[in-house]
Amino acid sequence: MWRAKEKSNRIQLSFRYKIYPTREVEEKLLKVMQIEAKVYNALLVAVNNARKEGRKITPEDTQSMLKDLKIEGKELVYSKALQMVNNQLWYNISSLHELKKKGKKVGKLRYKKILKIVNYNQSGFRIDGDKLILSKIGEIKVLFHRPLEGEVKGVIIKKSATGWYAIFQVEVEKEPLERTGKVVGIDLGVEKLVTTSDGVVIENPKVFDKVEKRIKILQKSLSRKKKGSRNYEKVRKKLAKKHEHVKNFMNDYIHKVTSWLVEQYDEIYVEDLDVKEMVEDSNSKTLRKHILHSDFTRFMSYLSYKAESFLYYQSVYTGR
Repeated sequence: MWRAKEKSNRIQLSFRYKIYPTREVEEKLLKVMQIEAKVYNALLVAVNNARKEGRKITPEDTQSMLKDLKIEGKELVYSKALQMVNNQLWYNISSLHELKKKGKKVGKLRYKKILKIVNYNQSGFRIDGDKLILSKIGEIKVLFHRPLEGEVKGVIIKKSATGWYAIFQVEVEKEPLERTGKVVGIDLGVEKLVTTSDGVVIENPKVFDKVEKRIKILQKSLSRKKKGSRNYEKVRKKLAKKHEHVKNFMNDYIHKVTSWLVEQYDEIYVEDLDVKEMVEDSNSKTLRKHILHSDFTRFMSYLSYKAESFLYYQSVYTGR
């Protein structure tokens, strides 16, 4: 069972904005991401070697290695960004460990050709109007489609199929929200995304179904292209954009639904779903597809953090 914790009147949120780096800045960002990948791989080698030799190794040990790593171009990367590469490695190690503890089959961490993010934590960046200035990178135009609220604690630069984004990590005061006195149980499903115990039904948009035919055409076209060729990359990007469209649409939809639930109810009870088990147990390919694209895990994550984000905080309970 999980319950929202009332630790303080502040909460951390993330705001994502489209950014438009110049060609020169984009080249710098890509170069930094490639260097970060080399650092990540070198630290992963150190961890793997230590474990083979039966030696204990900690995040502090790999952190201390950063200074002496002999990697060409390392000086082009802001020092705090390098430290965040180490944090990312240990986050990945911890995630695998947790899955293994739950009895899941896990493989090994893979080496990377490029990291698709650059993480500036606490320092090395500043905002000047509609510009973001990054240490060792330069100035980038930001499309602030909505105001940036709160105290900015960090910024992550991310490359995706649809372009470049800045994800600002901020700390804000919890919003005061009056109690409603209402308690509800909810069921999550494929046909109806949410059904509440007091009779509210929220449809599942099944956005993937609407673009599936086009995705299949692109996948077939991609399979016929020579890997690495210009035409291959052109189709690959189109396919990636379609998948990102589906992900972004569901992300926005889930945001709206979970916000509404938290505003309407003081206590929310929901079944603790094991999505991976649901997929593995299903004999229907169509059902498996709908379960995955309904993104129940993201739904629960959003519902939980939003319940914790209000001054008069709500509670979310999960259980079998």
